[in-house]
Amino acid sequence: MFRTLVPILLFVGVIGITDANAMTISVDSVAQTVALPTSGFVDVLFTGTLTIDPGFEPAGGFLTSLWTAGGDMIDSAFPDFTNNLTGTLFSVRVASTDGLGLYAFSADLIHPALVSFDECPIGGGFCNSVSVNYSVDVVPAAVPEPASLLLLGSGIAGVMTQVRNRRRHAA
Repeated sequence: MFRTLVPILLFVGVIGITDANAMTISVDSVAQTVALPTSGFVDVLFTGTLTIDPGFEPAGGFLTSLWTAGGDMIDSAFPDFTNNLTGTLFSVRVASTDGLGLYAFSADLIHPALVSFDECPIGGGFCNSVSVNYSVDVVPAAVPEPASLLLLGSGIAGVMTQVRNRRRHAA
């Protein structure tokens, strides 16, 4: 069931979502993959465009926290929500202490995680909202290839040989 969820989420993010009032959100990539940092954290930026109706203004919104299907929550319990109309719409902080896996659910582990943006008429009135599902797949950090390590080791050995030769000639 879950494997079919990610392509659906990706498709929704690429085309954007529109409600009857024409407020739209278009996220460049709603399903992102990030390498687990070896220390500290990395911010995963979700970029796109939010179009507000004429006569309306941004009024906030919310993000659900991210969980794996197994019940692990990402360390940044509530991702950073911004109210930009273009650029970074929201971000998720992945810490080195987070587990590996696909974080794509809200706290009930049944519903997909989502971000929702609101617009309200200037001067008051009924507000509209639009939302989109999102996920972060945390994968292991890349390990250096053996050839790279061999090249580094050869370089160190060469430097050590040069140092040894200079000491012999100096004595």
